[in-house]
Amino acid sequence: MKNTTAVVVVTFNRKQLLMECLESLRNQTQKPDSIYIIDNASTDGTSELLLNAGYISAVPPESITENIIAKSVIVSHSGEKIEIVYVRKKCNDGGSGGFHEGMKLAYESGNEWIWVMDDDVKAVPDALEILSNWKQKSLVIQPSRIYENKTEMIWAGSFTPETGLEYHSQNFNKRLKNMGYVYVNIACFEGMFIHRTVIEKAGLPDKRFFFCGDDTMYGFKVSQVADIILIKDILLIREIFKAKKDDNILSVPINMTGPMTSYYLIRNEYLKMSILEKDGFDIDKKTYKRRIRISILKELGKAVLTFNPKWAKSTWQGYKDGKSGYFDRTYIH
Repeated sequence: MKNTTAVVVVTFNRKQLLMECLESLRNQTQKPDSIYIIDNASTDGTSELLLNAGYISAVPPESITENIIAKSVIVSHSGEKIEIVYVRKKCNDGGSGGFHEGMKLAYESGNEWIWVMDDDVKAVPDALEILSNWKQKSLVIQPSRIYENKTEMIWAGSFTPETGLEYHSQNFNKRLKNMGYVYVNIACFEGMFIHRTVIEKAGLPDKRFFFCGDDTMYGFKVSQVADIILIKDILLIREIFKAKKDDNILSVPINMTGPMTSYYLIRNEYLKMSILEKDGFDIDKKTYKRRIRISILKELGKAVLTFNPKWAKSTWQGYKDGKSGYFDRTYIH
């Protein structure tokens, strides 16, 4: 085992945001030893921009039949070397597939700690240094985050497997202020800092999710083998703001959804139930299915309001696939 820290960044068609994320990692007061860039088959010139910025030495071919892995070295802003592992995937298999691949590679390379994040977050300059100071407290550390406009980023900090209900992180604010940390049973792919021994026990993210609920379920799975702490330190800044439910019609943010999101939102509720049942949890199927019906009605309502029949079709397809237990479909745009 190497006494090293690897960062895993998953990206898809957000090259400018990716560059800001990578620059924030190069600017850390405590440098990471390696950065794994998992490119989910971007088509927006991501690899060309990475080449121009010195992160990779060559642009991969446009058409590939298997993932390409290329290694190089870049110098941090303090003059230290950081290994870059660039993975150009042959196809886009979502955030869950990207994190599965990146964490697998970082783990198999022997790294002791793995720090994961999406391409739309920036790390504050001393983020990794602060995370390292918490290592003695837990093997899984989730930093607090804010949006770029300085508003609090609310997320599901607690999960109840029997009902699928989630309790938002804002409920922990008082305890965070008093103690500096709280125990939670979810960690997410925006900032989770995890020790390799936890991955050894919990395994890797489930690729079938694609996205929507993938980090909730992986975080919960991790919580079954290790304590997770949410720390009050705000270490990541999310650059893409997602509206809260009060900002839109139907009490659900329209800018967070669409045909593809709707498909996975509905289908993955059934996938959650399937996994939890297999793991021995006593699932309240009546509550789960009631929530699914409500979600379907909301998604169909948004399809009508936006005059988008594809939205309605994908919502219904997600319901059919989920109910039948078909979780291998990749949504086609």
